[in-house]
Amino acid sequence: MVKHLIILFFLNIFFVNFIFSQINVNFNADTTVICEGGIIQFTDLSVGDTVFNWQWTFGDGETDSFIQNPVHQYNYEGVYTVSLTASSSNATQTKTKTNYIKVRKFPDADFTYTDTMFLPSYLLYFHGYVINKDFLPYKYYWNFNQYSYSQGNTIDTI
Repeated sequence: MVKHLIILFFLNIFFVNFIFSQINVNFNADTTVICEGGIIQFTDLSVGDTVFNWQWTFGDGETDSFIQNPVHQYNYEGVYTVSLTASSSNATQTKTKTNYIKVRKFPDADFTYTDTMFLPSYLLYFHGYVINKDFLPYKYYWNFNQYSYSQGNTIDTI
C-alpha cells in the first residue's frame, strides 16, 4: 500500500490599501464688497485631512498670506480673484473664487431738498444721490441730529 502525503500550502496574500485623506478646500470672506482701503477677514473652511500649510493669494499683487484665517486690506478699486492652497502631509489642493472681491471708490454723496409749507407745519423732502456712481448698489443713511436717523435715498422730516 502506497501512502501519499499531500501537503497543502496556503499562500495568504495580504493587500494593503493605503487610503489617504483628501482635503476639500473652501473659504469665505466676511464681506465681498468694500470701499478702497477696506479690510476683509478670510476664513478657511477646508475639511478632510489635517491642514498644516495655507497659502492665500488675494489677486491684488500684494503680499500673500500663510496663516489659516488672514485679514487683507484692498487699497485700489477693482474686482479681485482669491485663491487658497491648503496642504496636508498627504495632499495639496487649491480653491479659486474668480471675481470674488469687489472694491469700489468711496462715493461722493450729495443731496437736494424741496420744502413744502402746510401750516401749521413745514415739511422738507431730502433726496440723496451719488455723484461717482458705479455698478453696485448703495445704501443711504441720514443723521439729522443725535436722536434722528433714517435710511433710504429719499426721506422727509419736519
